[in-house]
Amino acid sequence: MNISVELVISVVALGCSIYAVLLTRTHNRISLVPHLEWHTDRSRTNEGITFTFTLKNTGVGPANIQDRGFLLDGKRHETKLADPVPELAELCLSGKTPFLLKRHGSPGIGSNLPAGQSICIAELFIPGLKPGQEDAIAQLFRRVDFAVRYRSLHGESFLFTTAD
Repeated sequence: MNISVELVISVVALGCSIYAVLLTRTHNRISLVPHLEWHTDRSRTNEGITFTFTLKNTGVGPANIQDRGFLLDGKRHETKLADPVPELAELCLSGKTPFLLKRHGSPGIGSNLPAGQSICIAELFIPGLKPGQEDAIAQLFRRVDFAVRYRSLHGESFLFTTAD
């Protein structure tokens, strides 16, 4: 059997082309991975303190929201409300401290959170809170966790949760 040099070169070139396509595909998939992070900020004024809870996409590609929900004391919080944040704020803070829910929201199912963008889940103002009381109020918020199931543009699924 006589194998020509042209045939060997063609087979090697075909193999290299297939390998390059696989590398490019892997690179493109990895290059568009969203990454969700939770940010909690405290802002103090003479009138009180504002707690802000934000979900941010620090990845490269958009995060397509498949499902999201809240957990209260480790169990999924079921509600008929489109946005349960006011109800959860009431459950955590009612009777313990006065508060004002300044703004709130949740990413919609099927929506995209673009790379570099964020959404304010809740911003609560606690009037008259003294500096030493901040940690006690922050402890009340630890009863609530937020979970998001999302996908990349390539269909890879991820789960983000604030639960430890």
